Amino acid sequence: MYVSTMPIVRPKLSLFNDRLFCIVFFYTFDTINSFDSMTLTLDEIKNLIEKGTSADIMLARKQSKRVNMHVTGENVVEFLENIDLYENNAQKLLREKLVRSNRATFSFITRPMDKIFTAKGGAVNYNLPQTQVNDIKRQISSLADGLDIKKYLKKMVKLPYIIDPNGIILIDIDPQSNLETHLIGTDQILWYEAKGNTIEAIIFEPTVTKVEMPRGTNVKAEFKEVREYRVIDEKLDRRFIQDGDSIVEIVNQRFDNFFGYVPAMILGDTKSYNDDIFESVLADIIEDADALLRRVSVTNVHELSHLYPRYWSYGQACTRCEGEGTIRIDSGTEEEPDVSESTCVSCGGDGMKKASDPSDEMILPVPQDGSEKIAPEVAGYVSPDLQSAKFYVDYIDKDKENMFQAIWGTKHEQSGKRETATGRWLDSQPVEDRLGDMSDTFAKLHKFMLDAYVIVITRNPRYESSVTYGRRYILESPDDILDKYVETSAKNVSDMVNVDLKNRYFEAEYQNDPLELVKRKKLSKVEPFPTMSSSQVASEVSISDEDKLRKFYFIEWVGTLEDSIIVFSTLEILKESLTSFINQKQLQKKDEGIEI
Repeated sequence: MYVSTMPIVRPKLSLFNDRLFCIVFFYTFDTINSFDSMTLTLDEIKNLIEKGTSADIMLARKQSKRVNMHVTGENVVEFLENIDLYENNAQKLLREKLVRSNRATFSFITRPMDKIFTAKGGAVNYNLPQTQVNDIKRQISSLADGLDIKKYLKKMVKLPYIIDPNGIILIDIDPQSNLETHLIGTDQILWYEAKGNTIEAIIFEPTVTKVEMPRGTNVKAEFKEVREYRVIDEKLDRRFIQDGDSIVEIVNQRFDNFFGYVPAMILGDTKSYNDDIFESVLADIIEDADALLRRVSVTNVHELSHLYPRYWSYGQACTRCEGEGTIRIDSGTEEEPDVSESTCVSCGGDGMKKASDPSDEMILPVPQDGSEKIAPEVAGYVSPDLQSAKFYVDYIDKDKENMFQAIWGTKHEQSGKRETATGRWLDSQPVEDRLGDMSDTFAKLHKFMLDAYVIVITRNPRYESSVTYGRRYILESPDDILDKYVETSAKNVSDMVNVDLKNRYFEAEYQNDPLELVKRKKLSKVEPFPTMSSSQVASEVSISDEDKLRKFYFIEWVGTLEDSIIVFSTLEILKESLTSFINQKQLQKKDEGIEI
């Protein structure tokens, strides 16, 4: 039996600003879960370890490696297939040397996913008193690489969700009893049992560790390398040692599972029709991406070989031998001359210049009367096949466009106006549908992380939050929304439509400036007759003089306000401030003898 020499982790959590929470759960996990908890027996664990990595995990790794190559460019040469019957080995080596990955293309294709985290709406309900919520927000901000949960999901989880959807998020407790958040890929997982995205039991790939062998007194300690496995199920967190055919548990590293469930969730959201694993959101275009990679690599070779202009010129005399092809060598004296000839090493004996220099001049005789003028047709360039080059570029661009459409269900176009990162969508509904499914997935991951954190912090094993992500995705450019707003303002449409368009414009224009967004939205509720210009208000007889003055002086009044006043004042206070500003203007004009 192995006994670990590592410190025993006690059931306490030393969390947040040196505040100690001693966790004492006066319950059994059988009572917490009304359903039967999954607990692996020793024989089951031994059997799974002996079998090695499960077939599903092996398949998931293979698919993940392929997607990762396209998304990040990792090991791209490894996936560059040989084009049988069309290239020899030397040509393939040249393609490998010039290969360019699909990383930029996939960065563009997946960029709309950022809208998941900037969409308006949604809510996180902690189901706790507000004073406790504020404290929990402060504490959990350090549990995910110093990021809040939503930013952590965007910056750290989004890419593994795309590349390795069968990987997991694990909320763990380290040897110092601190909470930790880990992203674990399939390359670190031996086996797991899952129900949907929920893990019921998991065995991690082993780490090689050294254990001290039994010894007598006054005998030097000896250590042996063995494999150490970690096994977590709904009741226990255990470690096992494999030494040859022997698999035994490290008895002093068996702990009750504080959560009552495996604190891990699978990242993916779409099961493969043919296999019992989750597939990447890019699965539909991976074969097209393979073809694109091959096509781009071939185009790179073609560009290097055939897409440069070829210089030509009529033959010119060798400057060394002056066109003679031989060099005279005089090695004698005046009295006894000794002249010999040798082949010119510059031209090889044919008297023609073999290479030119940019500073070289070509001197031609002055044409005589009646003689044909040959300049400038003595040298030039042979233009490459630009039509074929354009064909390749258009073909590749079409491939990229088709891949984008396969993922998002619509095309996008660029125009002369300012555009969003993904251009203008021809039909936003398929995009919203796709983003909506992804938003549901990330909302579940958010809830999972939040629940696990708060269960430990509050010592309440029954705690549950509710998390929804917004669905108002900003898919149009501010210019497009403003055009719609101007158009509807001139028509007899519902005021609610105008208000919605106005809010959408502000959200699109100031989506990366939350403070300015708050200011603009608040001021839009104070501005009188927002769909009418000052000249239209002035000509409208049904509008009172006071309201007309509010419209005329609104912009001037806004210029007098500090940002803090706009943000922290209520609408009533701002409206009173506008009225006070108008009254001061009236008094000022009267003092100047001007009638308003």
